[in-house]
Amino acid sequence: TWSMTVTKNWRLTFRLNEQGQLCDMALEDYHGA
Repeated sequence: TWSMTVTKNWRLTFRLNEQGQLCDMALEDYHGA
């Protein structure tokens, strides 16, 4: 699983499948509101 900070407390998480394609992508508030 990989993640990137988008802005402030948001991050984009995803993983790569066997073909190198992105899957299970989600935009998350990692501080949780």
